[in-house]
Amino acid sequence: HAHEAEADPHAGHDHGSHAGHNDATALELSEQGRRNIGLTPEMLQTVQLESFQKSITVPAVVVERPGRTRVQVATPMTGVITHVHALEGEAVELGTLLFQIRLTHEDLVQAQTDFLRTLGELDVEEREIKRLAGLTESGAVAGKLLLDREYARDKLAAVLRAQREALRLHGLSENQVEQISTDRRLLRELQVFAPSIDGHDEDEMKLTGDS
Repeated sequence: HAHEAEADPHAGHDHGSHAGHNDATALELSEQGRRNIGLTPEMLQTVQLESFQKSITVPAVVVERPGRTRVQVATPMTGVITHVHALEGEAVELGTLLFQIRLTHEDLVQAQTDFLRTLGELDVEEREIKRLAGLTESGAVAGKLLLDREYARDKLAAVLRAQREALRLHGLSENQVEQISTDRRLLRELQVFAPSIDGHDEDEMKLTGDS
């Protein structure tokens, strides 16, 4: 009788080609051995699909942008530079303090002095008006005297408004003028900061009362 040969699924299969089948190619590590080579539970994590960043290096050339890379900074007020905070050729960011100037601009100093003087005179008139108001009500002082004081106060207020505008024309911001009014001190120092390219902020130049 003819016998049909049944195909052996393992025919031609090399059992030694599988890792772990041959004890000579297998290495079993103890728990201490795995720790010694860094195979800790924290190191051995389940593979997960996630995003990653890849960095590449490309050749490039840094060039200056006209009107952007180099910006000339000037001060509208004369003075003596007392501190320089930036080095020549240094790249600076917007708002970086560049240098400090002690003001010697006579017109600005005089304008501030006149402004402070008018503020003081206005304070005196206000106090006198309050004092006369009570006396006028009691009849101890004629009402005309109070009216004269109020008229003098209004004139000083008008002068003060004009002096405020004069300080603005000298380059001071509204906040800086208000600072003079509040502190009752002359601003003696100008701090110049790196300006923005597309716009200009009033804080790019700051005046301080410190010498």
